[in-house]
Amino acid sequence: MPSLEREAYRLRSLIDDADAIIVGIGSGMSSAAGFNHYNRAGMARAGMTDWQQAFGFKSLFDGFYHLYPS
Repeated sequence: MPSLEREAYRLRSLIDDADAIIVGIGSGMSSAAGFNHYNRAGMARAGMTDWQQAFGFKSLFDGFYHLYPS
């Protein structure tokens, strides 16, 4: 069996034997779905216009990194 096939078989065995699989993804998936975190339109599409007005956010990233009072 070539090395690539052997590694694919090994990976399949590990997946079959696993109790769970955790997959990490980044913001590229949101961008691929057409979502834009960087502008005001993203706030409106996310239903967050109240937050935008209350805190003066210009984008969703402003909201992600805002220091909220605790």
